[in-house]
Amino acid sequence: MTKPRRGICAAASSESVISPSMPTAIYARKSTEGEDRQVQSLEDQIRELTRLADREGWSLSTVIEESRSAKAPDSRPEFARLVREIEAGRIDRVLCWNISRLARNPVDGGRMAYLLQTGRLTEIRTSDRTYRPEDNALLLSIETGMATAYIQDLSRNVKRGMRGKFERGGHSGKAPVGYLNDRFRKVVVPDPERFALMRSGWEMLMDDGLSVAEIHRRLIAEGLTVASRDRAWGPVSRCALDAAFRNPFYTGDTRMNGEIRPGGHVPMVTPEEFARAKRVLESQKRPTRAKRLSFAYADLLTCSRCGCRITAERKFKRS
Repeated sequence: MTKPRRGICAAASSESVISPSMPTAIYARKSTEGEDRQVQSLEDQIRELTRLADREGWSLSTVIEESRSAKAPDSRPEFARLVREIEAGRIDRVLCWNISRLARNPVDGGRMAYLLQTGRLTEIRTSDRTYRPEDNALLLSIETGMATAYIQDLSRNVKRGMRGKFERGGHSGKAPVGYLNDRFRKVVVPDPERFALMRSGWEMLMDDGLSVAEIHRRLIAEGLTVASRDRAWGPVSRCALDAAFRNPFYTGDTRMNGEIRPGGHVPMVTPEEFARAKRVLESQKRPTRAKRLSFAYADLLTCSRCGCRITAERKFKRS
């Protein structure tokens, strides 16, 4: 009888490692939290991995799905739950579509490799590969390292693309109120329903000198709406309207990381009108007064240790 290798439990080197009765879990992950992006990704992963389990005769104990990026460690609560279940001995086998779905950073990749090498986890099965404790850990480390390099390269490429688009006068991100993102041409175009309405708001500010609160009330009454993250249209908030009146995008410029360049979209106001609106906003600011309280013995007493003057302050405690 051969002794199990050091660092691997005896159960990991016997035939029970590939026993169909081992508690098996499916872990499926997509990179974005938006419901409208990669909707089919989780369903496809779970369906294919369930077919794999049925083909092998494995009984599934749990299915864990998550819509989080794996770029940073300790950012996925469902992955943390999976690790706790493995450490507690309630999961022996993990099924995932690709090793990159399981880990895309060195910390999470090393955590799974450690669980595998110590026998806590007896098998990781993907769509095209099997990882077991008796295998060389180098292969798993290389593949998780490749997944980490991929996400780093992707980040650099996205930033380079956004910078190039900015230098060409393009706008990255959601279009401000009164504009729309043309998803086919990748440009910002005037909103046919809200462009003129937002322009009337600028005129209320520049010509009539109305407050942002009053302009917001009138525009809401006239039906000014904005799309939220889930693409549902709703009334624009007063804070968003106030930020719009301070955004140089409406003069035809585009901004990125504090740098402003001429944009390629249709301006809503001229630079002179923008400056006039800014002066109106500044004039509507409420002056702040610095209140100086008077205390009878302030600045008269000093500390015997450090020599600093003893001051006083007023405190309010409301129950």
